[in-house]
Formats: sequence, C-alpha cells, structure tokens
Amino acid sequence: MNIQLQGDYDNLLSGLQALEKEYNFTLTKAGEIELTCEQHEENEIHISYDNGQAHITYQKKNQFFRAFSILLEKLQSGEETFHLSETPQFQTVGPMFDLSRNAVLKVEAFQELLRKLAVMGLDSAMLYMEDTYEIKISHISVICVEDILMKS
Repeated sequence: MNIQLQGDYDNLLSGLQALEKEYNFTLTKAGEIELTCEQHEENEIHISYDNGQAHITYQKKNQFFRAFSILLEKLQSGEETFHLSETPQFQTVGPMFDLSRNAVLKVEAFQELLRKLAVMGLDSAMLYMEDTYEIKISHISVICVEDILMKS
C-alpha cells in the first residue's frame, strides 16, 4: 500500500518510516492513498477515508499513531469509505516493564515493543530495572536539597 503524506507530518515522518516494513505500507511522493495529517487543539482524533483520500486530525503524536493504525486496519480489511472519531480517556497512558534480573530485553526487542505501543496510542513506558545494570562512577558529588535551601 503506497501512501502520500500531506499537511502537518514533518514531526511524524521518522515514526512512520519506522513502521513501514512491519505494517506493510510505503511512504511515496505519489501514492494510491493521499493522507492529510492535521494537528489541532481538540482532544479527539478523527479518521476518514473516501475514494483514495484519507484524513487524520489529532492533538498529540500518540493520538496520530493510534489513528494511523486504525486507518491501516480498515484499509487492509478492504473498507472503501469510513469516518471515525475517538476521544482519549487519559492524559498519559502506558505500561511499566519489569526488566530486572533475568528479564532484560535486547535493544531491538524493546524498540519493537515501543512501536507496538505507539500504534496502540500509548504515550509512555516506565522501566523497573532493579539489579540489572552496574554503574561505575569514579567520584560522586551529592548535593542535598536541604543544604541548598539552608544556604539561600
């Protein structure tokens, strides 16, 4: 599936390029699908498609990637015309991963996981890494907040 981007897409381009291979689409200068990306102030996403013209409006980048995954799903299932709206229910949403001890992910596996989170519309990930990494520091300067406040 060839997609030509229009509108506010500069800050989305690297994310879209990272998804191309895994989600079976190609960004081109003249695609069979013309996708207009529009960032707005409203906390909603709107997705529409009709006759080769797709349009996504979004407020935050994670909302765009959720909308984009919905668009891909609908197109790949053969839908010819659709209009959808969705209102996010949370300001921030994402999982916490326990990467301690024997559960350490390789960088490539974690990047793949982050791409999956992106197309679900999640915007954060927390890492719990107890006893995972050893950090060697030649010297440590510790500044206590109380010390700073007492000097002022």
